[in-house]
Amino acid sequence: MESRIYEFEIGKCENQEEYEALVKENEALYAGWSDHVLPMLRKNNLNAKKIAQGCGVSQSSASLFSRKIPSKRESVIMMAMMMRLNVEETNNLLTRWARFQKLYAKHPGDAIWIYLLERGGSDQPAALFEEYHAVFEEIRGQYLQSAHAKRDSMTTWIAFDAITASAGRKQGAQQTGAQADSDFRELMEQLMPSFESAYRRLLDYLNSFFIDIEEKDDEELDLKGVVGKHEKKRLTPNILFSGKPEVLDRYYRKMRELERHHTMPSRIFLIALGIHLSMNTQQLNTMLELAGMGPLCPKDRLEGSIVFYLEELYCQIPTAFHPNSLEVDPVAFQLQDYSSQDAGNAFATPPSILLDFDDVPAERLSDYIKRRIEETNIFESDDEKAVKLFLEML
Repeated sequence: MESRIYEFEIGKCENQEEYEALVKENEALYAGWSDHVLPMLRKNNLNAKKIAQGCGVSQSSASLFSRKIPSKRESVIMMAMMMRLNVEETNNLLTRWARFQKLYAKHPGDAIWIYLLERGGSDQPAALFEEYHAVFEEIRGQYLQSAHAKRDSMTTWIAFDAITASAGRKQGAQQTGAQADSDFRELMEQLMPSFESAYRRLLDYLNSFFIDIEEKDDEELDLKGVVGKHEKKRLTPNILFSGKPEVLDRYYRKMRELERHHTMPSRIFLIALGIHLSMNTQQLNTMLELAGMGPLCPKDRLEGSIVFYLEELYCQIPTAFHPNSLEVDPVAFQLQDYSSQDAGNAFATPPSILLDFDDVPAERLSDYIKRRIEETNIFESDDEKAVKLFLEML
């Protein structure tokens, strides 16, 4: 069953019991990493010893790669190179099966991997990447010293096309050293300005969820004789996460790493952040797409559960979400007509979410999802680590 069809089936469930029954009836859909990777490893005659040598890891670690998702994204890419996957197949391995972001042409490391994958893979991907990365660092140093360098940044697709076109001229020439690869050197010189603008769309999208709110004190304004003019202030992360200092600290650290060092946060962190920002499923998927990750996967027990609970809540209380999520007729649903002041209050004061019983306490969206996930009875031992980490981030 295709993911979109299965997601539709999840959406038809009217309560938690129906959802859990659907999951149990479709156990075969929840295939894991091992089911996907083992056949490809066998096809390419790759054992733990060969993987260890090619990826630069211990043999004991390499022996786990066929059973569990490697903890490092680079290990997944190196396995893809050893299995002779192309860029599209590697992206599928990264996003669908390993839950990492796909290769991104405006990230220096990824640009090198795309180039090497297009050349046909390698039995020694770790050593090959290290050689090419050293050349990149040399070119980068020269670029930074050039104060008057022309800075024309390419779009992501143009950068990708430039990489694949350059690699195509060297396809199959994996024995050529990076120092002698003139096409690679020229390519890096062209791409250098583009690396500076990496992930800007994702950062701008996240920033758009911090809205301007109006502050007004009618009595004070009356005394000043001011009519119709209200001061505005920016709803900052400090205000939004004021009740959860550990979330605030994690948010700032991850955003600094993304903006300054182009280090992408984990998929679980981004999903949790989206819920803290009161995103609906469509907005979460938009954010994940900008991060180079696939949409929420209904065939994953944790992500499927998130989809179900968000959709269930949205149908009943759409005002629990970010004001920009209100894509329904406010008259038909008798929704509050949000002003900028009301929108700010939706964050400053946790929304009341009362679904099952009148005595359910008022909760923020993040607390509500956390409670519902804790009540869910479909998770297996392989899901425990991801579920625990996700709950910690909420």
